[in-house]
Amino acid sequence: MFIVNIAVGLAFLCLSIYMVIGSISMKYYTDLGPGPGFFPFWLAAIMGVLTTLWLVRVFVGPRQPLPEGFFPSRIGALRLAGVLFALIAYALVADILGFRIAMLLFLLFVLYGPGRQSVPMSIAIAVLGSFGAYHLFHDVLGTHLPLSNIGFLENLGL
Repeated sequence: MFIVNIAVGLAFLCLSIYMVIGSISMKYYTDLGPGPGFFPFWLAAIMGVLTTLWLVRVFVGPRQPLPEGFFPSRIGALRLAGVLFALIAYALVADILGFRIAMLLFLLFVLYGPGRQSVPMSIAIAVLGSFGAYHLFHDVLGTHLPLSNIGFLENLGL
């Protein structure tokens, strides 16, 4: 467990340092208040401090063996691979199919496949999740989300 904690801690520490360096290049404060670099800087700095404290605890505390079942079984690893495949597929088709259809397919696959939900539950969550998230981010929050580039889907407003 010691090696795993060290590896994860160092990865998070490197990520926080990378984020702090990236946020320094953004404007920290503007005339209107905090700039685009304000929150990333502080979130990364806090993550770095907490990770450092965690690593100190790992080095100082007692060493414990890995708990039984820490690594996934063969089926669990296949489920993880399926979710990773779905994320990559979503990233590749979101600009072509549009957010709503791509997210609908992603949620259907993840919920019914690796998630092992029933068909009606998977369909209900996928429809509410994809179209509800689009409504929230696009209509309420004013965030641009991709629309479909396929003719008949584009004509439907998807």
